[in-house]
Amino acid sequence: MFLSQRQRKQLLVEPPSHSSSSSLEMRSSDRSVPDWTLTAEHMDLLGISRESLVDMERFIERRVRATPARSVRTSLAIFLMKMRGGESNKVLSTLFYVSKSSVRRCIRSVRSALMSGEFVRENLGLQHITREKIIRDHTREITKTLFSEDPDRQVILVLDGTYIYINKSGNFKFQRQSFSLHKGRPLVKPMVIVSTTGYFISVIRWVVESANSRIKQWTYLSRILPSHQISYIGDFVRIVCAVSNRYLKPLSSKIRPSNVRCYTNRLKDNVEENHLDRRTACLRPVKDVENFPLLDEEELRSLTCGTYQLRLSPNYVQGHLEGDCAINIHQEEPRLLRVRLQSRHVSSRTYQLWIRYDEANVVAWYCKCRAGARVAGICAYVAAIVWYIGFARHRHQDQGIGVRNWGEYVEDAANMPLPIDESDSDDSGEASDTEE
Repeated sequence: MFLSQRQRKQLLVEPPSHSSSSSLEMRSSDRSVPDWTLTAEHMDLLGISRESLVDMERFIERRVRATPARSVRTSLAIFLMKMRGGESNKVLSTLFYVSKSSVRRCIRSVRSALMSGEFVRENLGLQHITREKIIRDHTREITKTLFSEDPDRQVILVLDGTYIYINKSGNFKFQRQSFSLHKGRPLVKPMVIVSTTGYFISVIRWVVESANSRIKQWTYLSRILPSHQISYIGDFVRIVCAVSNRYLKPLSSKIRPSNVRCYTNRLKDNVEENHLDRRTACLRPVKDVENFPLLDEEELRSLTCGTYQLRLSPNYVQGHLEGDCAINIHQEEPRLLRVRLQSRHVSSRTYQLWIRYDEANVVAWYCKCRAGARVAGICAYVAAIVWYIGFARHRHQDQGIGVRNWGEYVEDAANMPLPIDESDSDDSGEASDTEE
């Protein structure tokens, strides 16, 4: 993690100022103990807010001993900075004005206090939450619609995991067990139970060689861990999950109701019964489409049931608008578009798709790709068209769409000019006489 020049000056040069109202005074219960001052703008280094740090401190204040060099809150800040940024002990010792051995001791003591105390037990594990609370507060409405026959009584959970990379072990048996043929490197994988809003329920078991993006946001767990830390990986993951549950926002909202209903794709039936795919099409540029509803990002996410297709849409539209193929539209009937697109996987294959809309919403869709008949969400081709016609073309009129082509600033070795044949040169190749 890199600090700005101003941050480095405050951290390394300026002495602590306990009288400043803008600073977070990291002091133990003993006011005479000197300590390090952390300003509010540095809280992003710890992964949690100022108030959360104060709340977390009370779980360990009786289990971690304050010393003349560091207070309980300083020890907690060192531990969190280690987890969040993966800083080396040498860097942490410089930032906090303590020795490297003191850094090692405080990390060990904070980890032990969080695991043996009430913090992890109150925020992680099957015992910390009731079945009714999971259903009421941590289950998305769309999940209940799609997977539950009795939404008020049925719990829906997801088993997820992430890779934690480790150094190659000198123990040959464990070396063979921990080596992943898929990743080509040694690793272990923590398996966790999460709700459909991303709330961690429990870490259930450890599987040798067998993803959770929120866990990997704590950089220490995304790096290659030394062998002597393998026995503590479970503690680190449980602490990070407990911190996420208690202090961080859920990954997805549960409050917004879902507009998904369990029904068949009637537009697909209409296309097949009336042979709309065989009709002659009068194709025209996509920019000529009128009266298509304007959509915001929230409405787009509601249609796609997530963000994956939306992340692909700019690049997919860019490939058609700036490439050798175009997006062509045919007005099949009032408020029904027919679009022909090239496959993003096979250049010789094209797909047809239909989009029905009214004054304010997209109401139906069908694409002839493998996933195009779905009604819970939309495929990437339909998402790209809806994103461009209903959103992007109104906001990116003077700007490019997609990822900028940085290749225009470099020369392609394949396009280097061929060397000139010496026989085509104007010079005869003979040295001229030099007059003296």
